[in-house]
Amino acid sequence: MERVRKWVYSLPAVERELPIIFLEGRYWSPNDILSFIEANPNHPISAQLLRMLSMRIAAIGSPSITEIAKMRLLTLLEKHPVKVYTLGVLRRELSPEDLKREIMLGGSLGRSLISIQERRIAEIIGRFR
Repeated sequence: MERVRKWVYSLPAVERELPIIFLEGRYWSPNDILSFIEANPNHPISAQLLRMLSMRIAAIGSPSITEIAKMRLLTLLEKHPVKVYTLGVLRRELSPEDLKREIMLGGSLGRSLISIQERRIAEIIGRFR
């Protein structure tokens, strides 16, 4: 349990709230994982969460890491709405709703953001020791 606590507190505060693992029909943030394991140390799900972290696995079966990345982005936009300005000939402002649409429909910007989150998930889980 101490390993999980150290791992969670090593993460930036915003990362602690974002989904990182999908298990048993739900998305788990690092804070969710820590809270569950502390409250239920002998529960089979606690053991499975620890196993997934140790093996650096974000999901078993469905959904894929791409779906976890999408959920992270949507959660982030809900909690911290931002506007994005595109560069180039047709400069454009994208609202949080526009960004959500990009993510869900798989536009080029959405795919880029998802790819960044997929790498971020691997990096965060990789920190667990």
